[in-house]
Amino acid sequence: MSPRKNLYLPKSKRPKKSKKVIWLLFFFIISAVYVIFFYTNDYIINRSKYALENTELNYGRQVDSLCIEMNLPKSYIKALIMLESGGKIPVPTRFEEHVYDKLKQVKAGKKKQYEYISSRMLRHTSDESLRNMATSWGPFQIMGYKCIQLRIKLHNLTGKDALYWGMKWISDDYGYLLRTGRYKDAFHFHNTGKEYPLTGEPLTYDPSYVSHGLKYMKFFKEK
Repeated sequence: MSPRKNLYLPKSKRPKKSKKVIWLLFFFIISAVYVIFFYTNDYIINRSKYALENTELNYGRQVDSLCIEMNLPKSYIKALIMLESGGKIPVPTRFEEHVYDKLKQVKAGKKKQYEYISSRMLRHTSDESLRNMATSWGPFQIMGYKCIQLRIKLHNLTGKDALYWGMKWISDDYGYLLRTGRYKDAFHFHNTGKEYPLTGEPLTYDPSYVSHGLKYMKFFKEK
């Protein structure tokens, strides 16, 4: 039966539109509205205004001074503090069970190494120290085992000098990205140890981690 003839049928007998197509169209519209509202305006900044101002209040002056000393962009460092710890003082810690398990395996010789850490480096490490090494500390949430790379004691990453040593690690580990303006890669590297993928989705725990960081940078540049 031709479409024209359908017009003369009772509504109950006309072919029904696919509910699937209607739902797909609805989902597309909602997704478009979400993207426009949350990512193309200042919603992220306005929602986070208190924490952003707190970051500047708690860390601004010291960050400005250390950025000059280490040749790092202050807007990136402040945005990173905002992403990782919300500018809080004191900063909550975060224990990473999967990192702890890998460090235990390395110490026991069941795993050759974890990043640059070998079983020889962990030979005399207590279980409590392993747990602390598997915990992220300070305003940048630097993993405790990074103290080995920096050749410092763990308490340097967890105490009053956490800001300095966190920035020192950033400078040594991926400062080359910051000094060439590759901020998208830098945010991704801090969170994953890898530069932003050339194709596909970011590997960060929060898919919006990098995009939010770039927005926070803009806020601190304008201050």
